[in-house]
Parts: sequence; structure tokens; C-alpha cells
Amino acid sequence: MTSGKKRNGQPVRDLQTMLRVIAEAEPSLPKLNPDGIFGNETKRAVMAFQQAHDLRVDGVVNETTWNAIADAYDEDYVNYIVQPSLCLPLQPMQVISPQEENCHICLVQALLHTMAQRFENLPDTEITGRYDQKTQQAVLLFKQLCGHEDSNELIDRCFFKELFCCYRCVTGNGQSD
Repeated sequence: MTSGKKRNGQPVRDLQTMLRVIAEAEPSLPKLNPDGIFGNETKRAVMAFQQAHDLRVDGVVNETTWNAIADAYDEDYVNYIVQPSLCLPLQPMQVISPQEENCHICLVQALLHTMAQRFENLPDTEITGRYDQKTQQAVLLFKQLCGHEDSNELIDRCFFKELFCCYRCVTGNGQSD
């Protein structure tokens, strides 16, 4: 793939997209706008990549250059894709009752444990996978803190949604204050 042959189309757009993602991680590289045309900007970006990665600097995307770009892209793209929201696959109308053992309880306990580090009035929970008395107390108190007047110990989809939203607000990006 070279600019001399005026290549264009999806393979060039894929190359440009990969170079754009790599440039986000490597500020010395130019940021391309993928247009599917292998023009002068794309050639300059390829040459900058080749120079930064100790490859032959000729602006030609041969197998060696393509593989190096693909490898760099594979390392970098995970930092730039949108991460999915945390959600739990409870079925509609499904609830988790006290004393139940369920893998989802581990997640509830972990989230409540993290939040207990920030809220003194929220009891800490041990991660056991069993909806034990201590976890029930934490669930009830969390529901009260969220303004539920007639709260019960049942865990349903609404509880998970509220817990996840609150967790994201409390923890932000995961860094300490």
C-alpha cells in the first residue's frame, strides 16, 4: 500500500483508523482523519510511525509495517474504546432473597464493601456469595439512605441499578481523593 498507486477504500480507512488510535497513545505521531484515501497525510503518518518504531522509513505499508501497526493498535485501542456499563443479568422480576447463595451476591457485597469505605454509616460486608445477615443490614441501610420508605431485603433489578449508579458516583475514576 503506497501513495504512488493512489490506493483508497476500506483497507486504507482501516490503516488510518489504526494510526489515529496509535497517535492518541503516541503524541509524536500525526493524528489522521480516516478518509479512505492514501494521500500525503497518510504517507507522513506511516513514515512517522516507521521512524518511531525503528522500521525502514519509506512510507510504504509492506507486511512488516502493517504487522507493526496492527500490533501497536492491538495494544492501544483498549484504552480508547468506550467501556460498557456494569450491568447484572437478572431476569425480569427475578429477586434475590435472604440466605440465598448466588454469584451475584459477591458483586453486591464487593460494591457495598467499597462504598462502606466512603460512608461510615454503611456497614462493611464480607464477600461470601451468601446473602447473609450482615449483607441484609447493608442492603437495608443502603435503601434507606437512598430514600426508600418501605424497604425490604429483596435484591432486584432496581436495587442493582441504584447500587451501580451510586457506586460510579462514589468511586469516580477509581483514584483516591
